[in-house]
Amino acid sequence: MAALAVAGALGACGGGEAPPAGRAIVIDVPRGAAAQIARGEDPGLVPARIDARVGDTLKLVNRDVRSHAIGPFLVGPGQRVESRLARAGTYEGDCTLHPERREVAIVVRER
Repeated sequence: MAALAVAGALGACGGGEAPPAGRAIVIDVPRGAAAQIARGEDPGLVPARIDARVGDTLKLVNRDVRSHAIGPFLVGPGQRVESRLARAGTYEGDCTLHPERREVAIVVRER
């Protein structure tokens, strides 16, 4: 539920023109990532900073057995969250795909 609220906040807002279509940024979390992290290993799936442009689409796919936070998004096991990035800005939050649970920033710039 939290992921959907954030996806709406980053997505297009009523009125005005839709942002131009851009590239897809995909983070695909494989089954077993949580076990890797529990062993203190970093699966290397998410950089500390994700650079994007208005109109790009962020696609988060969680094939793991537990929920993962990726910046402001929470993706449950077996779920997929997709957000078209409609507004420039920096969106930050913890990332559970690192043993130390470091912060990740999604930086969205104008085209």
